[in-house]
Amino acid sequence: MTGYGIHKQLSSTPGTGISSSYGTLYPTLHKMQQEGVIDMEEIPQSRRPAKKLYRIAPAGEQELRHWLHQGPATDRQAFMLRLYLAQYLPEVDVLRLLRGRRRAAEATLGALCQSAAGAAPQNWHQAYNIALHEAECAWLRQMEARLQARLQPLPG
Repeated sequence: MTGYGIHKQLSSTPGTGISSSYGTLYPTLHKMQQEGVIDMEEIPQSRRPAKKLYRIAPAGEQELRHWLHQGPATDRQAFMLRLYLAQYLPEVDVLRLLRGRRRAAEATLGALCQSAAGAAPQNWHQAYNIALHEAECAWLRQMEARLQARLQPLPG
């Protein structure tokens, strides 16, 4: 994919937590190429500068899988980025990612509900935060069930 294509994809997918400005993208691609996690191929074009195509290198695939397999993402932004990149994982690992996030979200929801028990009845911020976590937990359970139906039963 070209740098322009990467920028376009990231710009059209908000919530990934990745800066997609060209001023950040190209230095990052250059650094990643130097680190050996991506490869770049120059494709000659007539009357135009060569087109640079970037693709993930085997070392990059390994590093990506390692990062995606780390413990559950308790931070929403980190989870969103992992979810965005989950297309590179087997579904069984996506299921583990969803379960880890659901457990973290349920723990946060429990703490929110406990603190709301003694709060003023019109604590709108707290009520909104609880509603967000309830919706997130419901979505995560729904996605887990959908994936689980396609996979062998998993423990835990």
